[in-house]
Amino acid sequence: MSSTDHIAELGLLSLGSRFKRLSDSLYQEMAYFYGSQHIDFDPGNFPLVHYLTTHDTADIGTMAKHLGISQAAVSQKAAALVKTGLIKIENSKSDRRKSHMRLTEKGRKLVALIEPSWNIIRNVIDKLLGEDAMPLLNTLQKIEDGVASGKLRNDLQQATNRVTIVPYSKKRSPLFDRLNRAWIHEYFTVEPFDDQVLTNPKKMIIDNGGEVWFAALDGEVVGTCALIMLKNDMFEFSKLGVDETARGKGVARALLRHCIARAQQHGHKKLRIFTSTKLAPANALYRSEGFVEVEMSAAEKSRYCRCDIMYDLKLG
Repeated sequence: MSSTDHIAELGLLSLGSRFKRLSDSLYQEMAYFYGSQHIDFDPGNFPLVHYLTTHDTADIGTMAKHLGISQAAVSQKAAALVKTGLIKIENSKSDRRKSHMRLTEKGRKLVALIEPSWNIIRNVIDKLLGEDAMPLLNTLQKIEDGVASGKLRNDLQQATNRVTIVPYSKKRSPLFDRLNRAWIHEYFTVEPFDDQVLTNPKKMIIDNGGEVWFAALDGEVVGTCALIMLKNDMFEFSKLGVDETARGKGVARALLRHCIARAQQHGHKKLRIFTSTKLAPANALYRSEGFVEVEMSAAEKSRYCRCDIMYDLKLG
C-alpha cells in the first residue's frame, strides 16, 4: 500500500470508495483488452449481454432482479444496446405489459467473437488471485448480503442510537481535558493555548459564547467537542476527542452532527473547522458531512502550529 494512497489508508471507512475506484480501473482494463482484440464492446454491457447469452430472453424486471440493479438501469442499458443493434425488445405474447429482450443476429455473432476473450479474462484473473479467489468472492457476497438485507443500514443506525450527547458540567470538565490531551499527544505537542482551553473550558469557551458537549456510549462518556465563538459571529467546531476504545463507533459523527444542528439553531450561516492533514479519519469525516476546504489567511494559520487546513460548511 502506497504511503500516499489516502483512500487505502482509511481502511474500512473508505470501502465503498475503494470498490468504486477498483471498478472504474477494471472497466478501463477490460475496455483496453477488448480493443486490443479488435472487439467493439463496452464492458458496462457485459452483465446484460451475458445474461441473454445464457437465458435467451428476459423481461426488464427479471433482468433487474437477477443482476441486482434497478429496472431503470436495465432499461437504460437495453435502450443503448437496441441502438447498436445488439438486442431487440419484443412484446410478450402472454402479457402485453411486459417487454422481452433477446440478442439479435448481430448480437449473437458478437458473443461468438467475444466468448474466447471472456475465457481469457476468467483464467488470467483466476491466476492473479490464486488461492485468494474464493475467499474474495465469499467476502464480496457477505458484503452484498449485508447491504441487500438492510443489516448494514440497521447496524449503522443502532451504533448511532447508542450514542447520546450530553452538555458540559463541572463534573465532566476533566474528561474534556483528558480526551483532547490524548489525541494531541498522539499526533502533536500540547501548545500553551491548548493548556488554557483544556484546563478551563468554561472560562475559555462557554463564557465567551461557545459550547462544550460530550458523547456518552452506553452511558459512559467517551467523546467530547467544542463550539468556539469566533469574532465574526460564527462557530468553530473544535477540540474533537474520542477515547481510542470507542473509535469507529459513530461517536465523532454524532458529535459533529449535533454541533451542526446547534450552529443552525443559533442562526449561523457557516460552521468552520481548523485541523491538520495528518488527521486522515477526521478529514474524511468532515468531507463526508459536506465541509469544503477553504483558503486560510496568515492570521488563521498562526492560531495553531499544527493546523494546515480549514473547512467551512454552509448552513443554509
